Amino acid sequence: MAFTPDGDIEILQGLHVFDVSVEQEEIIVDLYGGDESVFGTVRFSFPDESERRQRRQALEAWRDNSLPVTFVTSGEVVTLVSEHELLADAFAGTSTVES
Repeated sequence: MAFTPDGDIEILQGLHVFDVSVEQEEIIVDLYGGDESVFGTVRFSFPDESERRQRRQALEAWRDNSLPVTFVTSGEVVTLVSEHELLADAFAGTSTVES
């Protein structure tokens, strides 16, 4: 577990999505792993059905492909990020330099 110097942001890396379920407007995500061997549940609220479906599909893809995720929290705001997807998107379309 890492914290920013001011202690406001908590970061847990190397987690995996164990399960994803939907209850009304909420997506429930069970997470496990990381250096601290955590297991926990995060609930996200998405009132918009289309956004909820897109978010659920992304989470299920992370689970199905065993992609590690990073949990970031600041106050009451919680975010899950797939660093692998961010890096793949960042380097998409780049070319190597030959010497």
